[in-house]
Amino acid sequence: MPPVSQPVLFCNAASTWPRQLQAAAAVWASCCSTGVAESSRASGAAAALQQQPKRTRQFRAIPAACLSALGLASTWRWVASRSRRQRRRDCHIARGATTVEVRQEVANAALAASPSSPRFDWDKQWYPVSPISYLDTLRPTAVQIMGKRFAVWRHADGSWSCFDDMCPHRHAPLSTGKLCEDGTLACRYHGWRFSADGACVQVPMATSAAASGRACSLSRTRASSFPTQVTGGLLWIWPDASPEAWADSAAAVPAAVPELADADWTFQLQPLSYESLVENCLDPSHAPFLHEGYAGQGLEVQSPNNAVPMERYELKGSLKPSGFLVEHSPYTKSTQVAECVRDFTAPSLVDASVNFPNGFKFRAVLYFVPVGPCETRVIFHFPGYEPRLPKWAWRLPMSVQRLWLDVRHARFVVGDVGYWRFNDQDRIAMAGQDRTRFKEGVQPQAAIDLALTPSDKGVAVFQRWLREWAGGGPFRGGRRNAPLQGPQPAGPEDAPRWRLHCGHCPRCRRVLRLVDRLQRWSRTGSAAALAAAAAAGLSGHPGGGVVGLASAAALRWASQSAERGRALFFRSDVVIQTEEVYSL
Repeated sequence: MPPVSQPVLFCNAASTWPRQLQAAAAVWASCCSTGVAESSRASGAAAALQQQPKRTRQFRAIPAACLSALGLASTWRWVASRSRRQRRRDCHIARGATTVEVRQEVANAALAASPSSPRFDWDKQWYPVSPISYLDTLRPTAVQIMGKRFAVWRHADGSWSCFDDMCPHRHAPLSTGKLCEDGTLACRYHGWRFSADGACVQVPMATSAAASGRACSLSRTRASSFPTQVTGGLLWIWPDASPEAWADSAAAVPAAVPELADADWTFQLQPLSYESLVENCLDPSHAPFLHEGYAGQGLEVQSPNNAVPMERYELKGSLKPSGFLVEHSPYTKSTQVAECVRDFTAPSLVDASVNFPNGFKFRAVLYFVPVGPCETRVIFHFPGYEPRLPKWAWRLPMSVQRLWLDVRHARFVVGDVGYWRFNDQDRIAMAGQDRTRFKEGVQPQAAIDLALTPSDKGVAVFQRWLREWAGGGPFRGGRRNAPLQGPQPAGPEDAPRWRLHCGHCPRCRRVLRLVDRLQRWSRTGSAAALAAAAAAGLSGHPGGGVVGLASAAALRWASQSAERGRALFFRSDVVIQTEEVYSL
């Protein structure tokens, strides 16, 4: 005899109860045995309940159905509304995600149910991967976007190709390959050669030309290629491998800034999430507090005493798959009469500008390209703040002018004050956010529900765009697994400055080579000067000995200075203390 369930036993025991109680007991047993929430009509939340786990739907449906059977549907509606209010209060207090998740799931379900709603597809977009000046024209370069590895390389006519960084033969990285004189790319592992469109054109180990041709004609020997273009001084990649990728990319326009085609772009590979970096750029009110003591781009020294509460931060127009535009009131005393605009063009561009009544304009153009859940390619430029040489230096040879600009750039980037301190201030704060953003079971703070001040509105709008149009982000919803470690320049493992910027920057690498040469020359010259001083002393020429000792000391000082300068390129987080980054 099969076992009798508890709901059935309960109904048998309730057979002597009044009619209304018997009806409620029957409904309770039916809900427990079937787990169906359709019997709950009094709550009016069937669509929302369908988005919740089965056990939650089951037990929320029980009291609603029982009270409906007893004729107390209005009582259940009052209890349910009170429960919803309490859950919202709990969400605000504990920063939980109950109402946020329900709202997100309902919005996503509504968008999915409407085929006319154009959803944002992270793969079918143009992404800027690097300034052209940062790319090596003599060998392939490895790049990574959203966990996908690519190898980009330049042709003799100036065009670029992008392959999946995996040889179809034995999956060796094509980014370590060799550019051949005939314009093909050869894999280093077994020498297979590929043309610009990915077709295999030669298999060196084939026993004959005919055998090589047969192997090259197979579709599985073809390297996966992706659309590319050069616009605005940047190399752009369309990371979609579908058959429609080439037609889709031709119809789409990258978010380039044409007037900055010749700009001096700066590149970083930040160990931070895409979401944290974009939110930071849409949250200007943090500057007087996080960057206290910093005075960059000729602006006033940042200080909490100069902070001004933002009275207005509003969305202009509506949210679109292509992005949004926000305007806000000033947040420091120096910008009290300025017009502040921040334009987000999905998926990468944030164009922020502050227009002053006297005609002065500060502008920051930044691209954020997701590499991994906590790694992002950042390309930025501040128009009007390009390093310039004095007029008398224009008569110098171009090689000398370029060296001068390279040294100024490297000094600005690796100096203990200025740019790197500013960078560390942001990085330490955002790294703390990322430690919980992707942690299992921990939900990020939802600014759209916690917008206690108008200054939170920019982050709230971006989070809303992510939920309503972009599936929560480039690595949300199980779309991608955590990628492997991205391409890194060779250097010490604990050298963030080298891995974030200097190892990728051609200017910093040129200056580092110059510093290395100066260090070798000064060491050699110091030893030679000491030998000359000793010889002069032994030969009875004290004047020559003094000159030799002075020269040796000067060259020794130069060698030590070069060594200290070289160490700045590889400075480690171990020696960066909080008191060195933040003002007291």
